[in-house]
Amino acid sequence: MIFGSPFMEAARSLLQIAKGDGYEDVKADAYYHLAMQTQAKDAGMAMQYFEASLAYPREGSLLEAGRCAYKLRQLDKARQYLDRAASMKGDPKIINEAKELLSKVQKDLNSGKRDSK
Repeated sequence: MIFGSPFMEAARSLLQIAKGDGYEDVKADAYYHLAMQTQAKDAGMAMQYFEASLAYPREGSLLEAGRCAYKLRQLDKARQYLDRAASMKGDPKIINEAKELLSKVQKDLNSGKRDSK
């Protein structure tokens, strides 16, 4: 998580919501926002939050999960998430971004680049 009191307080609140007994879509949104706050400092932790956010998948969360997986060189995961995002009905801008990044991931996979675990 990002350090500093306003960020930490927000992260604590989001984590309480995410781990609480609320609706699945609300919990998924909380995990998504935690991931977005965390990814610059700790991509691995952000990936865990993105994956938790996919309990209620949306095209934006799938795109960002794919982008994070690509950054971590987890190409199979990136392909899976981006393919799901690209095939959803939703925001055309997000879907087009997913398709563009999916093309890069596919090229990397076809060139023999391997996942890092």
